[in-house]
Amino acid sequence: MSSAAEFRAATLVAVAVSASLPFYLYGAWVVLREDVVTWRVLTRHLSFIAVGLTLTTVPILVWMLPRTF
Repeated sequence: MSSAAEFRAATLVAVAVSASLPFYLYGAWVVLREDVVTWRVLTRHLSFIAVGLTLTTVPILVWMLPRTF
Protein backbone atom coordinates (compact mmCIF):
# COMPACT_ATOMS: atom_id res chain seq x y z
CA MET A 1 0.00 0.00 0.00
CA SER A 2 1.38 3.38 -0.92
CA SER A 3 2.05 6.10 1.57
CA ALA A 4 -0.82 8.25 0.27
CA ALA A 5 -3.25 5.34 0.49
CA GLU A 6 -2.12 4.54 4.03
CA PHE A 7 -2.54 8.17 5.03
CA ARG A 8 -6.04 8.22 3.53
CA ALA A 9 -7.00 5.01 5.34
CA ALA A 10 -5.58 6.28 8.63
CA THR A 11 -7.47 9.54 8.24
CA LEU A 12 -10.76 7.72 7.61
CA VAL A 13 -10.18 5.53 10.66
CA ALA A 14 -9.38 8.59 12.79
CA VAL A 15 -12.56 10.33 11.63
CA ALA A 16 -14.71 7.25 12.34
CA VAL A 17 -13.18 6.76 15.78
CA SER A 18 -13.61 10.46 16.57
CA ALA A 19 -17.23 10.29 15.41
CA SER A 20 -17.88 7.55 17.95
CA LEU A 21 -17.21 9.79 20.97
CA PRO A 22 -20.60 11.59 20.91
CA PHE A 23 -22.38 8.22 20.85
CA TYR A 24 -20.44 7.07 23.93
CA LEU A 25 -21.12 10.33 25.75
CA TYR A 26 -24.83 10.37 24.92
CA GLY A 27 -25.15 6.70 25.84
CA ALA A 28 -23.57 7.43 29.21
CA TRP A 29 -25.80 10.47 29.71
CA VAL A 30 -28.92 8.38 28.99
CA VAL A 31 -28.07 6.14 31.95
CA LEU A 32 -26.75 8.83 34.28
CA ARG A 33 -29.84 11.04 34.06
CA GLU A 34 -32.13 8.24 35.30
CA ASP A 35 -32.58 7.40 38.98
CA VAL A 36 -33.73 3.87 38.19
CA VAL A 37 -32.31 2.04 35.18
CA THR A 38 -35.14 0.10 33.60
CA TRP A 39 -34.93 -2.32 30.71
CA ARG A 40 -36.09 0.46 28.35
CA VAL A 41 -33.33 2.80 29.56
CA LEU A 42 -30.73 0.05 29.29
CA THR A 43 -31.69 -0.87 25.72
CA ARG A 44 -31.69 2.81 24.71
CA HIS A 45 -28.25 3.20 26.29
CA LEU A 46 -26.92 0.10 24.57
CA SER A 47 -28.25 1.20 21.18
CA PHE A 48 -26.01 4.28 21.30
CA ILE A 49 -23.05 2.37 22.75
CA ALA A 50 -23.37 -0.23 19.96
CA VAL A 51 -23.11 2.50 17.32
CA GLY A 52 -20.01 3.87 19.06
CA LEU A 53 -18.45 0.41 19.25
CA THR A 54 -19.19 -0.21 15.58
CA LEU A 55 -17.66 3.11 14.55
CA THR A 56 -14.57 2.25 16.58
CA THR A 57 -14.10 -1.46 15.91
CA VAL A 58 -14.95 -1.97 12.25
CA PRO A 59 -12.59 0.63 10.74
CA ILE A 60 -9.70 -0.43 12.96
CA LEU A 61 -10.19 -4.10 12.10
CA VAL A 62 -10.43 -3.34 8.38
CA TRP A 63 -7.34 -1.15 8.57
CA MET A 64 -5.19 -3.27 10.91
CA LEU A 65 -6.24 -6.87 10.16
CA PRO A 66 -4.36 -7.10 6.82
CA ARG A 67 -1.16 -6.00 8.60
CA THR A 68 -1.22 -9.03 10.92
CA PHE A 69 -0.57 -11.52 8.11
